[in-house]
Amino acid sequence: VVLKNLFYSLLFLFIGISLGIVWANRSIQAVGQNKSLTLKNAEWSYFAAMDLAKNDLQRAFIGRIALFALKDSEAIYFIANQDQDGNPLYANNSYILEGSSFDAAYWSITLYGEDHFLMPNKEDRYSYNQVNINYNDSLKHHYTIQLGGQEKHQKNYLPTEGEQQINLLLRIYKPSKTLYFNRDKVKLPTIKRVDL
Repeated sequence: VVLKNLFYSLLFLFIGISLGIVWANRSIQAVGQNKSLTLKNAEWSYFAAMDLAKNDLQRAFIGRIALFALKDSEAIYFIANQDQDGNPLYANNSYILEGSSFDAAYWSITLYGEDHFLMPNKEDRYSYNQVNINYNDSLKHHYTIQLGGQEKHQKNYLPTEGEQQINLLLRIYKPSKTLYFNRDKVKLPTIKRVDL
């Protein structure tokens, strides 16, 4: 009888913990889809506010996809997981990303796998920033990045491997006030699927 009671106690404990994990996981994932928290600018999404001090679910969600995220006043984060036509980004496709520099202290664009971690590749190349990117013009404003594909038609190239979904994270550090207060209107890089 004692062993039977212990077995049922452990079984109910296991079921309770499992249900709690599933519920917590769904709640955290829902934060990224919550339209009152996330906003859109073309194919890029961003949080209306990064309330890391008070919003536990938002903090957990950001902790999953962006380790060591800074508070809202120090950096703006835009994430893209679809192209300009609204289709998901996949590693086995090729894309051309076109954009311009930002009025900020520093910016970078990084490619991640579907698990939001860097995708291993033979070239050990994962991102571009305002310092290491090759610009299309002498004023260092416009750039083009090729994502995936076999041939490197562009000066800037980020390799992709496999068939997993990919994500792009645009970080803008110490943005100007104009940029900070106009996230919904700032011109962000376009992401176009191409055949290469």
